[in-house]
Amino acid sequence: MPQLNLLSLTGCYLQNLSSSIKLCTNLISLVLPQNELKQIPDVLDCFPKLRFIDISHNSLDNLPPSLSSCEHLESLILNNNALNESSFPDLSNLSNLHIFDASNNSLSKLPESLTSQSLSAKLHTIILSHNAIEEIPSSLSNLKQLRELKVDENKVKDVPTVIDLLPKLKVLDISKNVFSDSRFQKLANDKRAKLNAIIALAKKVGKPIEKKADEKEESNETAESDDVEKDSPIIIRTGIETLTVRRHPSVTEIRPYLVCCVFNDVDLNGDAFKKFIALQTKLHASALCENRTLSAIGTHRFDSFQLPLCYMALPKDELYIRALNKKSSVSASELLDSLLRDAELARKRSKRSTVDPLHRYLHIVKDEDILACLVDAQQIVISLPPITNSDGTKLNVETTSIWVEVSSKQSLEACKKTMDEFVIASRLIFPSLSIDQVRVVDNETLVSIYPDKNDLPVARSNANFRKRNRAMADNGGVSIASSTVVCVEADIKGEVLIKEGCVVHPHVVIDASNGPIYIGDNNIFEEFSVIRNNEGQPMIIGDSNIFEVHSKCSAKYVGSRNVIGVHAVLEDGCSVSDDCSVAARCRVYAKQNLEPFVAIYGQTNAHRTTVTPNLTPTVQLEFLRKILPSYHHLYGKKKAASGQ
Repeated sequence: MPQLNLLSLTGCYLQNLSSSIKLCTNLISLVLPQNELKQIPDVLDCFPKLRFIDISHNSLDNLPPSLSSCEHLESLILNNNALNESSFPDLSNLSNLHIFDASNNSLSKLPESLTSQSLSAKLHTIILSHNAIEEIPSSLSNLKQLRELKVDENKVKDVPTVIDLLPKLKVLDISKNVFSDSRFQKLANDKRAKLNAIIALAKKVGKPIEKKADEKEESNETAESDDVEKDSPIIIRTGIETLTVRRHPSVTEIRPYLVCCVFNDVDLNGDAFKKFIALQTKLHASALCENRTLSAIGTHRFDSFQLPLCYMALPKDELYIRALNKKSSVSASELLDSLLRDAELARKRSKRSTVDPLHRYLHIVKDEDILACLVDAQQIVISLPPITNSDGTKLNVETTSIWVEVSSKQSLEACKKTMDEFVIASRLIFPSLSIDQVRVVDNETLVSIYPDKNDLPVARSNANFRKRNRAMADNGGVSIASSTVVCVEADIKGEVLIKEGCVVHPHVVIDASNGPIYIGDNNIFEEFSVIRNNEGQPMIIGDSNIFEVHSKCSAKYVGSRNVIGVHAVLEDGCSVSDDCSVAARCRVYAKQNLEPFVAIYGQTNAHRTTVTPNLTPTVQLEFLRKILPSYHHLYGKKKAASGQ
């Protein structure tokens, strides 16, 4: 008995459990589901190694006080019993608890000690479905590692604003409750609703959480620090002689365009690693890279190779690389053959035409005899664009500096646009990011230098946007570029900058009374659309957006090529990336961040992801710039003769 580490008695109609089990001092798992137990002997403190308890589907109405002593317990499964909130002993000592399941019981509130600060390090799953819980307490915010929360089919009335304070939350089910706000009730019950939409609406309609005095002081200090960080430019070091890549003439006919830089002060711990890899995958699938056919990104641990680098082309039988996740070096010819065979086998096994992400890029180079590569000073190939990097330079959680390359067969502009987007998006993952400039040369001719003064475009960085356009802001007033058409019936006030090629219809409101509004090129603002800065910080609107009739925008940031439909609303402080569509009468909720290629539609604000960028409204702009001057007086211009 003392050696027993697993006691499992499932579905045995067991009514009593002998206290003699205390002799099993090495017990790790206690598994007693689907019995008829009404109590558990108070001997759990005799099991110092106990990690797993499953006593679900019994008739328990109380738990033994000795449960408090199970400090190594990781999973506590209690569903389908008769427990209420007073049935629990103090749980605050269970600092290693990962999973808590008390669904299908009689709880009217959460056990108070379940949200103790001492459980915050490990507890990631709480399941409380099918109880009678009336409130989700604000103390839940202590559980910063919580990833899954299920409180469906309860009696919760107040909208749980605390969910916004759970940074790791991925799965939330609060359906079939009795929320006082009907809109929130409808959204919570919608299985298609996105988590960020639920959180955004909860923040808007729920009661704000009162903080203690010391917490308020700490959060104010943090907020001030964040404001400085967000509004500060990226630190860029230039003129480092060793950061020069030599482009060999052999590659000029194969894949000639290359842009590089070094990311410093990165931290890949926690979720950052996963987010950074996901960002590369997302960009490769976007219109910037077009599945690596237009441009391709490579990232390398900066301390894993020897400078200087050479960008060159080699016959694929002579080009050897130890590809990602491979144990040995093989020729590029062998590697491609192997990957093609693997892709075909995978397709046949799955009986589908879809294949592994790497394999879907093979067609780009499979018929090429000579391939581009990046080689270090020891003649080791570290990159084979657009297919793979070297396993020897792959990133890990200890990486603090990253060599980034973007290559293209099509154009240098494609490389720079991709790198711009990659830098700006990476800064959201690495707030302290700084960059070392890298030059690419061919003999004495400069091929590329990144970043230079024209990179990191104004529509992507508040600090850069403000710096580059402060001189145009006309001492805090309205500044309108010469090619922009603005009807005098529009109401524009405050510090407003409108760049080239825009069209502002009659009765448009652009209100910068509370903070400046900076508008990029070739935007269209239709009748009665309202652009209002309510936040105080600069509002940034990128290029080629369309704001349709009666649309409203108080977002802090709108990217490029977005369509904001009739009566659609972008609420205070939200952010919209590129190539998004918000259909008529739909909305982006306060503080919500809309990722690229998202379409919002329907009465429930449903979300779907698109695959193609929105069209730039070139023809529409040309027509409007021609026709509006004939029928309206314009800012700074006289009305043209009708019929011209």
